[in-house]
Amino acid sequence: MTRRGLLLASLPVLRAAVPKLTIQRLVTRKHTIGRRDYLFLEIETDAGITGVGEGSISGRVEIVEQAIQWFAPYLKGKDASGIEEHWNRNYYQLSRYRNGPVLMTALAAVDIALWDIAGKALERPVWSLLGATTAPVLRAYYSHWSHELTPRTPERLAQLAAETRAAGWTCVKWVLPKGGSEAERLERLTAEVAAVRKGGGPTLDIGLELWETFSARSALEFARAVAPYKPLFIEEPTWREMPGAFGALARQSPVAVAGGEGLVSRYEFKQLLDAGGATIVQPDVIHCGGISEIRKIAALASQSLRPPGGR
Repeated sequence: MTRRGLLLASLPVLRAAVPKLTIQRLVTRKHTIGRRDYLFLEIETDAGITGVGEGSISGRVEIVEQAIQWFAPYLKGKDASGIEEHWNRNYYQLSRYRNGPVLMTALAAVDIALWDIAGKALERPVWSLLGATTAPVLRAYYSHWSHELTPRTPERLAQLAAETRAAGWTCVKWVLPKGGSEAERLERLTAEVAAVRKGGGPTLDIGLELWETFSARSALEFARAVAPYKPLFIEEPTWREMPGAFGALARQSPVAVAGGEGLVSRYEFKQLLDAGGATIVQPDVIHCGGISEIRKIAALASQSLRPPGGR
């Protein structure tokens, strides 16, 4: 049999493996846990398969919910497959005013739900559809660590770090508290990092969330002050809208600079990467357009941040 004949013969099998699923309804569900609002999307199909996506965003879930429903008329009645085609239409064709965190979070919720439908229809996990042969094992860090610690003293931080390491955690990250003058804050935060290193020992990695509260100059001063304690990274030290400032900082900082949590498209990440503004990129799949877009961001980053075949 010729190659063309083999391909033609396989088409009925492929069509049978990927059934047509028509989108019928988009349902949003909101939940509040503590001080956080969460928004989830369910895309229902005529075959009884429902895909779940998430559109949570701090302080903006009601607006994202409306944005999701704005997409609804352009999705209802269409085949749930062809995820890339849905993404391109929703982003490029519906309006020229297409970007921003609210719309990209809404688009992410739709995209993730469509990937979920595809996985359920094919009875395969999404990581398999993305090309993996086994479920990847990912390292997790303890986010918002020490957030509710009182009193917040170097002694208590050292004690908590020792307890956290003994519990099996290998990395913690916390938001650096504001307060005081720039000099006072620098002294206080450096003492915090020193205490955590002392309590957690050399095998506890430290991530520092600067929360866009430093200038490029003060962030560099802070990075130099904490470098002896070997933090894993400083995250989003200054305003994310200024990739040039990230680049200037990264070129001089003795600590790796991380960023990208608030960037919402490959185009924004390209500006950060072109500026050399981050050693670690941190796209958030529920804000940057979903699985389809985060794959493109990862491809961009792989060209800048790791050798071929690296991890």
